[in-house]
Amino acid sequence: MAWERFSALYYAHMVKAARQVSTTRAAADELAESAAGHLFLPDASGRSRIASYNGMGPLSFWLAVVIKHLGIKERQRKCNNLERLEDAPNQARLTTTADMESALRANRYSPIISKVLANFGSSLSERERFVLRLRYGQQLSASQIARMLEVNRSSITRQLERTCEKLRKEVTSMLGRENGLNAAAIEECLQEMSENSEHVMAAVAKLY
Repeated sequence: MAWERFSALYYAHMVKAARQVSTTRAAADELAESAAGHLFLPDASGRSRIASYNGMGPLSFWLAVVIKHLGIKERQRKCNNLERLEDAPNQARLTTTADMESALRANRYSPIISKVLANFGSSLSERERFVLRLRYGQQLSASQIARMLEVNRSSITRQLERTCEKLRKEVTSMLGRENGLNAAAIEECLQEMSENSEHVMAAVAKLY
């Protein structure tokens, strides 16, 4: 029952992560399915591999790292087996180095991102929170929000731009002040948040 619940909550996310390191939808589905089996089976110590998750960051981040590593290992295996060139992944879209860097970045910054998002939006006014939640939490367009609040669309667009910039400054300050990151590390962390924006959107959806 626990694995059925896990699959219901995270399988779609696993497929999404697999698509980032696969050249076809079929390959992504196969990778996600094999990853689920990989997590269920025991490791060298005899424990189910998912037991290595330590809870330091979101499980979804951890799963994405595992899946990307599995994808990298599978491509390396195919390369070592001298797979035909026309069957190899499109290197313009997918490179081992880029995938490895992305996986390492996610693993490095996911605990910090979780901490930052726990206090996300503390600098915003009640109206800014409301508009941001309508736009990104409920997926309303700027025009729909403007009609709801009986204002011009341009005023909503400008407000969203100002709010997003305020949030970027807030997050940047928290990363430097509370987590001791230098400028280069902050930029990497912001890049990770941008590439895995579903966690930021989840934080926005909780704003009230």
